[in-house]
Amino acid sequence: VPLHLTSPGPLLLHGWAEGKDVRLGSLCYAWDQGTPTCVPLGGAGKGTLRLSAPGPGRHWLELRFLAPGEGTVVLDKLEVER
Repeated sequence: VPLHLTSPGPLLLHGWAEGKDVRLGSLCYAWDQGTPTCVPLGGAGKGTLRLSAPGPGRHWLELRFLAPGEGTVVLDKLEVER
């Protein structure tokens, strides 16, 4: 996801997870092809994940869902906090 951030505030990623194995899954994110940060999901349902932003400027956000079996993550909205 290409982003042009104008403030150093965190980002909020809203969405939900479905499937029998999402409780074992993680959502991983990385900025500008850097080292990923993985956050365990803990189960199905709606949720919000707070992402630390790298600072103002143009950046590339990579998101990846990792699970050992079946599961789906729906990313609904990415919100920049100011």
